[in-house]
This record gives sequence, C-alpha cells and structure tokens, in this order.
Amino acid sequence: MRLKKLEVFKTVPSKEVIRSIEFNSRGLNLIVDNTSNIKEDSGNSVGKSTVIHIIDICLNSSSLTKLYKSKEAQGENTELKKLLHENKVQATLELVDKNRVYSFTRSLYSRGPRFFNNEKVTDKQYGAHLKDIIFNSKEDKPTFRQLISKFVRNDDAQLGNVIYYL
Repeated sequence: MRLKKLEVFKTVPSKEVIRSIEFNSRGLNLIVDNTSNIKEDSGNSVGKSTVIHIIDICLNSSSLTKLYKSKEAQGENTELKKLLHENKVQATLELVDKNRVYSFTRSLYSRGPRFFNNEKVTDKQYGAHLKDIIFNSKEDKPTFRQLISKFVRNDDAQLGNVIYYL
C-alpha cells in the first residue's frame, strides 16, 4: 500500500483544483521549498505541515481546525477558514495496492460529506473502508484511528506518547 496522489479542490461554484501532488512511486517523498541563496530565506510557509494535516484528515482524523489554527500563530486564520467553508473545499487521497487504486475524499469544512471511490458514505463506513483496505480487518474494534495512531504520529503530543507504547 502506498500513497498515489493528493488533490485539494474547491467544489463551489464549480470544481477547481487548488493543488495536486503526485507521490513518487518508488522511494522517498520529500516536501521542500525553493529557497534562494539568500541566507535569510527560511523555507517556512511552503505548506509542509498543511500537506501532512490534509493527509491525516483524509485518513479520518476528526480535527479540521488544525488547518486554520496553529500554535505558532496563536489564533485562527479566519481567511483560510472562510475559504474552506465558502468554496466547500475537499481533498482526495488516492492509495494504491497491487495496481488497485482507492479514493478517499474528505470535506475540509465542518459537516461536509465523505466519499469512498466517489460514492458518498457515512463517517462509520469511511473508517471501515480505510481499516479494511489498510489493515485487512472488518472488525468493529479497534477503530481505524486507534490502529493508525500506532504507526503514524504527526504532532508533538503523539510523538511524546511514543514511549508509552514501547
């Protein structure tokens, strides 16, 4: 199983792709900036964390607010929140396994729909599809998010808790 593609798009007034990322089919994927030779250029604000957060949301994270709230900014980016809601922005993560492509789409605004392979599904069905495809399990417990948290950690709290699992 590997990541194939991440696409972020507006759905209102019509579908418009904001960003599309094709993942390397072999080897390592890196998110880097185009920093110039000027030492003061930092590489900040190129979207590294945002891409990771959107992937996490497509993997059924419940927290949409991490897209427009940050510890560094100490507040809410109201412009971004407004853009997500008014344009009904969604993200699709494509996973590929043995040449079979699976598509998981999440709305990046509250109470928006979820889709699996372009079919609208409930929150529970969405998680069940992820669990079945990634972990080959149809059992109710543990949930997909409970399982994935053992393998993927994308914030300081999760990284700090790794010691408890060792």
